Amino acid sequence: MITVNLLPWREQARNQRKAEFIRVMLGVAVLSGVIIFAMDQYFRAETANQRARNDFIRAELRVMDEKIREINTLRSERTALLERMQVIQQLQGDRPIIVHVFDEMARVTPETVHYTAVTNTGGQIQITGVAEATGAISQLMRNFETSDWFTNPILGSVVSEPSGGATRHRFQLRVTQTTPSAGAGS
Repeated sequence: MITVNLLPWREQARNQRKAEFIRVMLGVAVLSGVIIFAMDQYFRAETANQRARNDFIRAELRVMDEKIREINTLRSERTALLERMQVIQQLQGDRPIIVHVFDEMARVTPETVHYTAVTNTGGQIQITGVAEATGAISQLMRNFETSDWFTNPILGSVVSEPSGGATRHRFQLRVTQTTPSAGAGS
């Protein structure tokens, strides 16, 4: 029988496979390194892009916040202007009423009474005045009671003061201002 020595061929094939394996492993390692490097560069670029987008969004948010502050300022100014306009319109609407109130006060005041101070606070009119007789003060209160523009006269005080041979009566009176209905009038 013939014996063939296959050991060198096997050894050579093994060495060849080993060298090929090492080459493949080196290729895979290099390719893996290239892929890892490429992925690292890609993710760094994406991260930089995202940071740039975030910075842009933050800058736009700051701009929007400033615009919102301006809008809020304009709204508060608008509200203040509307309130002022309402006050002016109310004052314009109350002008004829004030004229009627003073006209009615002059109409109901007896000849021997004169006012030293008149203040109006929320429809309550505080009157300080001087009368020659207490009867004139009583007449003034009756006139206020029958007036369409006033109601509820309340006498606060009457102080008698001698003045050059006559007695003057200093008084304080409070009345409520009303607005007559359309059918009534003075």
